[in-house]
Amino acid sequence: MRPLHFLLVAIQFAGIFYFVVTGSIYPKNIFIFVLELMSLLIGVWAVFAMKLHTITVLPSVKPGGQLCTSGPYRVLRHPMYTAVLLLLLGMMLNNYSHTGLVVFFIVLVDLIVKMNVEEKILIAHYADYKDYMTRSKRIVPFVY
Repeated sequence: MRPLHFLLVAIQFAGIFYFVVTGSIYPKNIFIFVLELMSLLIGVWAVFAMKLHTITVLPSVKPGGQLCTSGPYRVLRHPMYTAVLLLLLGMMLNNYSHTGLVVFFIVLVDLIVKMNVEEKILIAHYADYKDYMTRSKRIVPFVY
């Protein structure tokens, strides 16, 4: 593993940690509740589709891993990142501050960089990944 991989994961988890320790985790309104619920549902669905033994937080492929294109992966290449961003967006809006907004955008940029790194690895590892990329979006269905 390269140091960049660990740095990207560290930034991601630091952002999550920031929101967990700086505000209330209980949603203040129905919109935030829906964002956080969607996050939970997408994240759990992605974990079950991917299978626990093949999941890694680092941008890498575990030995014996297979390309997952079922469940939320039919539409999104990175549904777990979608889940993280929805959760952090909800938490940021729930306890809005300028610092929280900056932290959210740092995590967003971090995840975009991590996606680029991860997709280069996946293209090199799976012959059909480029074709899969044409049939799916990164983190926002039908958009990006």
